Amino acid sequence: MPDNPADISRHPLLKNAHELCITIEKCGASPELTRASLMASTLMDDIHSLILRAIEDQNERDALGVRVRKLEEVDHQRITEIMGQESRADRYLSALTAIRSKFPGSSLFYGDYTREVHHIAHEAIEQ
Repeated sequence: MPDNPADISRHPLLKNAHELCITIEKCGASPELTRASLMASTLMDDIHSLILRAIEDQNERDALGVRVRKLEEVDHQRITEIMGQESRADRYLSALTAIRSKFPGSSLFYGDYTREVHHIAHEAIEQ
């Protein structure tokens, strides 16, 4: 049972259960009617608890959805960065291949770079 009384405006089931309690109480006094009134009150409390749990569950799902969207945004940014790095690496390799064809026989990958070669490769990367 919830600690606080049910706000019957929260859900139509609470309003219906409240009206049931009032209707039973208007019937007069008898052990059967008292028992029915108590059962209806318990039912209303159980409905209230169920509604509160449903609201909490929805809030948790909403919070989880926000976290998932943030992770997706971060993943998208990281993928974009990686793709940019791959594109840059592809341009760099293309530039090195072009430079290698201009300087046949040199060993570019083993340190025979000149300032001119670096400059040409850098320009190719920035394109």
